[in-house]
Amino acid sequence: MRKVHIYLIDTRKLTFNEIVSLCSLNEEDVSSLSKYKVLDVKKEKAVSLYFRKKYIGEVSITEYGKPISSHIFFNISHSKGVVVLATCLDCDIGVDVEIIRESHDDLARYISNDYEYSQIKTEIDFYSVWTSKESIVKCLGTGLKNDIKSIPSLPFDGVKEYKGVTYFSKIKRIGDVIISTTIRGNEDFDIELTLEGISHE
Repeated sequence: MRKVHIYLIDTRKLTFNEIVSLCSLNEEDVSSLSKYKVLDVKKEKAVSLYFRKKYIGEVSITEYGKPISSHIFFNISHSKGVVVLATCLDCDIGVDVEIIRESHDDLARYISNDYEYSQIKTEIDFYSVWTSKESIVKCLGTGLKNDIKSIPSLPFDGVKEYKGVTYFSKIKRIGDVIISTTIRGNEDFDIELTLEGISHE
């Protein structure tokens, strides 16, 4: 079975200096982050930089703006201070992370087709739909060019078809964090999760 690695750092209780120390960023790295004026964004970008340096190496950018590597498939996502990196050795991958918080019915209607909307009963359901759709788009790597309602979210764990391509998705929840991971193809995969430098209550 294919293996997907997911690395997660939660910056919400960390200062920027603590992140710099945790991620062993050098002066050049810190200087490159000075352009980000919003502290939370700066912290997330610091973690993204660390992930790329430690696990990915050099990247290039596709015409659609997706960073790619010559030796590993990867995708990075962040939400409200939580940053995740997903990697796979042999197939395209997309990942989306969200903090579970209050959701709004108008947004649920906007992103969901009629059946998906009928299945949304809780905030967890809403963010499962949302992240599932986002992870497919990020796996595809072209950005959101179609009506978001047309992107399948169900089943959360299993095979989906989108634009003539088959995908396999899985949802993972850790506390108030929900992560959706999608790979190209119809094969199931194992997730190996690494929580870096954080503790969970």
